[in-house]
Amino acid sequence: MLVLVLVGFLLVPVKDAAQLRDEMLALVEGPWILVSQITRVQCQDGTCQPLAGQAGAQMRRVQRFSSVEACLAMRETMLQRVQDALDPINQLVKSRTPQSYIKTSTTFICQPDSATTQERLP
Repeated sequence: MLVLVLVGFLLVPVKDAAQLRDEMLALVEGPWILVSQITRVQCQDGTCQPLAGQAGAQMRRVQRFSSVEACLAMRETMLQRVQDALDPINQLVKSRTPQSYIKTSTTFICQPDSATTQERLP
């Protein structure tokens, strides 16, 4: 019987207790990767929706870490740096054509490295 177990932010399929233990150890011990997720929306008259032609967020591997703590620390740094860089750009774009503009946002996710834990990027 296959059971889905929520471990942190991941839904992990497990067959037995031994596999669950192995999956949880892999999540704690790492390695981990930092992934960027870039989204663009088109805003018109104050209403924003996904940019036409963009199937979804663009996902990119940023860096590999040996622990979740190191990954989360870099995630916080990157979130602040990217936000500081994107805010003035988004404001400039909006000021040029306030009725219709494109807004970019970036977030970062720490997740187990797929090469070692069998997890996959979304």
